[in-house]
Amino acid sequence: MSHAANLPSHPPQRPRPSGLPLVAIIGLAALRVPGPLLEDLGILEAGRWTSLLLSWAPVALWIAVAVIRRVRNPFLTVLTIGAISGVLLVIAYQLLWSQLFEDDPGSVGGGGLPIRLVAVLGGLITGAAAGAVGGLIAWVIQAATNRRTGRA
Repeated sequence: MSHAANLPSHPPQRPRPSGLPLVAIIGLAALRVPGPLLEDLGILEAGRWTSLLLSWAPVALWIAVAVIRRVRNPFLTVLTIGAISGVLLVIAYQLLWSQLFEDDPGSVGGGGLPIRLVAVLGGLITGAAAGAVGGLIAWVIQAATNRRTGRA
């Protein structure tokens, strides 16, 4: 009898550190991009409920997905989604730069950092911050749920 018959037909898959497929992470991250863009394009008014909904409902969805899917590390998962949303937002802003800023402001503080660099840093920090806050909330919810149901 051959030993090959006892081997699995495909190698076992390693668990994903995030607990979600990459396409799901990118899709969830992309949901946060329209809100800030529509504000800056003047289509939505900043601070209105529609603007807030488009900016923060995706974060609530990230939290829900992490908790419902019971990912191993909800903080890391939601932080990753947030960081990727920042990258996507930066890409969108760079592609739409001329529509967003018809009079290119050049730099911050009269000869300081180029405004595009500031926009890149701002987008990355904002995405990571949204992911960190959402991840912390998801972690707390999952920990409370685990404690209540007796799961480790």
